[in-house]
Amino acid sequence: MQTKGLRVVYAFLVIVLDRKFGECSSRKARIDLSYKPHLGDDADSVAKFIGEKIWGSATKQLHEIEVDLSSSLFGDDKVGIISKDVFPNVHETLEGCDPTKIHLTARMNRLTPVGVSNLLEIICSKPASEQEEEKEQSKTEGVAETSNSTDPGKLSQFHRRWYVQSLDLSLNDFHPEMKGSKKFLVALRSIFEDSETCPSIIRLESCSLGPAACRAIGKGIMTRYKDNNKEVLQQNKRPMSLHLCGNEGLGDSGAAALAAALRTMKARGEIFDILDLSWCDIGDAGAEAIAMALETNPGCIRHLNLSHNSITDEGVSAIAKALTQVSNVPLLQSLNFNGNDVGDHGASEISKVVGTGQLSELSLRCCHIHADGAQAFGQAIKAMSNKPNKVNLVKIDLSGNPIGVLRKKSKAGGKYSASMLKSKASATTASYMNFLGKSIKSGLKDVGLDGVLSNGSPSAESDDEEEEQMGFEGDSLAEDGDLTDPSKARCGAKSFTGVFFDDDDNDEENGDAKTSKLVPSTVKCELAFRHCSLDQGAADALAAAVLRSKEKLGIDMKVDAGMNTVLEEAMIEALQDSSDEYGHLEEMADRHMDVMEALRVAEERAAEAAKAAAERASASSMGWDDQYDEFGFSHANDYDSDAAYDNEDDSYAY
Repeated sequence: MQTKGLRVVYAFLVIVLDRKFGECSSRKARIDLSYKPHLGDDADSVAKFIGEKIWGSATKQLHEIEVDLSSSLFGDDKVGIISKDVFPNVHETLEGCDPTKIHLTARMNRLTPVGVSNLLEIICSKPASEQEEEKEQSKTEGVAETSNSTDPGKLSQFHRRWYVQSLDLSLNDFHPEMKGSKKFLVALRSIFEDSETCPSIIRLESCSLGPAACRAIGKGIMTRYKDNNKEVLQQNKRPMSLHLCGNEGLGDSGAAALAAALRTMKARGEIFDILDLSWCDIGDAGAEAIAMALETNPGCIRHLNLSHNSITDEGVSAIAKALTQVSNVPLLQSLNFNGNDVGDHGASEISKVVGTGQLSELSLRCCHIHADGAQAFGQAIKAMSNKPNKVNLVKIDLSGNPIGVLRKKSKAGGKYSASMLKSKASATTASYMNFLGKSIKSGLKDVGLDGVLSNGSPSAESDDEEEEQMGFEGDSLAEDGDLTDPSKARCGAKSFTGVFFDDDDNDEENGDAKTSKLVPSTVKCELAFRHCSLDQGAADALAAAVLRSKEKLGIDMKVDAGMNTVLEEAMIEALQDSSDEYGHLEEMADRHMDVMEALRVAEERAAEAAKAAAERASASSMGWDDQYDEFGFSHANDYDSDAAYDNEDDSYAY
């Protein structure tokens, strides 16, 4: 009799004829039982039905199976019943067939440490013939345990009928204080110990794990790699992907436990393909522990995710230092610090790793990076052109950082009102003029002439005072009104671009003419400045950087400037397409160069004015006030004396 549950299962059982391996037909199956809690009453019938459909054939064997039990609320008992039929106790494969790969997803199923322990024990089970062989070998050779050196499903003497390729147990509660926690930790350690049965991908996201779970995982990994035999290590070299996102109980202790295990396995090569420790409440102490592991065992992690933790510049700098201290070793390919308290100093330190040409992807979204940090990344990209790069494509994501100078603070007017945009433009100009004024004043102060400008118009000591003097109202430049930090007052996009033009002065001094000849592209660089408060001036600057890096350095750069609300769509598209088919990119770059030339002229005039002011002040201090007019010119030849006419020819006298 076919129940309603069986009919539903049959409807979601898809078997696809794929291809043949020898005499065995290889097929793929997907069993989707997700979001079907009503099947719980028919768990026994469902399990038997699945077992018959998957393993019932004596002549055909499935090549790959996907079983999804997510959000069906089966609980420990029902998941255990289904698992016994999905993972049969018969391990021998059919002749000429590879073992079946199984992908099991059991997210949000009310599993507890007791239920998951039973599931892991089933996954770790071995064929009876293999167990007997182990006992026989122990008797004859005195060896306690056999080597686990072979890849899953390809034992030299035994052929497993199935093995688990990926296991997803996320969003279940395995809290350390729950019943069966000790058994769970033992099972967790066991599954990481055996390279034959350990899944390549394990997801334990948001499972209320604590540091004890990390210690169990670490001990399991150390047991797997404890053999110093190079042949064994090479056979065991199957990197894992471990996802522990959302386990806030791990903290620094959990990160340190994993790092300690990695440190003990020196020169073991790549252990984790992906290590996801995002949202785990890791601070600088945990980051420093991971840094020590990366320095001691270079290349042990390929992709590291530390996003949305409590890491500051200190922790980022420690990881950056560890990565820059090793060379000629494959390092991290991607590093994620999104949502951490990273500022300009941390960004500058990690940018040095990018400059080495070894890191292919770096993400620092939604941090606290301003102009100095953006400038450091410009220097890193420029440095890549002078070194033999190990990567051909570099991705740097700085989205969500206050890199631009366009901020939102609605005191008066609408979001896109004319008064707001005018205020932004005025404030931007004022910030640059204030910067020049402070530089001049600092130079005069160095020579003891800091009072020269005091007789003129009052000088603002902060941007808030300057806005007050200039009569700025409505929107301000920054949300918090604090622009006393020069890095916050400057536009990061323009600081980034300025790096690529630093050698212009040297070229002019050496008489080198500018050339538009393109340098062959050697590196591709993709930058993301999404939602970074960029204005049109910043977009123009980035366009100049794109063209300059391509012409002078051979770097094919593309910039994603989306979600910057004041930018036109044509600008955003031009920055993403460096081919500049319609000439928008060149037009934007020309505008930036015109602005920079005007600023250069203004700086020269300001320098001349400062020099004249210094001469006047020097003359005043020496009592020569009456010998100079208000423009700084001498009065020495502006008057006549009787002595000047003593030798004049009297023939002109009347």
